Amino acid sequence: MVRGVRKSKLCFSLRDGWTHPVVRSTVMKFPLKSAEMKPLFCVAIGLSLAAGACQADTSELGTRRELFVDRFLISELKNTELRLHEPHRDGTAILFNKPWDGEFSAYVTVFKDGDVYRMYYRGSPKAGRDGDSTESVCYAESKDGIAWVKPELGLFEVKGTRRNNVILTNAPFAHNFSPFRDEAPSVSAD
Repeated sequence: MVRGVRKSKLCFSLRDGWTHPVVRSTVMKFPLKSAEMKPLFCVAIGLSLAAGACQADTSELGTRRELFVDRFLISELKNTELRLHEPHRDGTAILFNKPWDGEFSAYVTVFKDGDVYRMYYRGSPKAGRDGDSTESVCYAESKDGIAWVKPELGLFEVKGTRRNNVILTNAPFAHNFSPFRDEAPSVSAD
């Protein structure tokens, strides 16, 4: 009795600029003669050695996201290139139009915190030196990252009112304020 087993060969084809795996199959007949086994044995040993060598040179990413802006994690590129997405204008996200933020506002930091996008920025109503006493840190939030609200927090009196979104006013600390959310397991939620 002769048994057959399907042998698959994994190849790659370039279609629409993407690499797609293509499986090509042939049928091998058993029992194999010793002359037919030798090439298969050599291929198996070669693949095992190559797999071991590749493991030493690879970085385990797991489920972690990686932004490929350089070749640090890329050993080879064929028929492809690194290209950052080009921005396009899609309207105004937020206006810096209050007496405490104004046209010289800058250093915007946005991150998602649960279901809310949080924006922190340096409010600066006029041009001046870094760390000027008119600088403040302001806060805005959004549910979708598109429509932003500046809540009236009432924390500091600025320009004669507490009805503002200012969270910090002390110069020079308000100049380059850059918050972040530390999600390391060792950091408490407080």
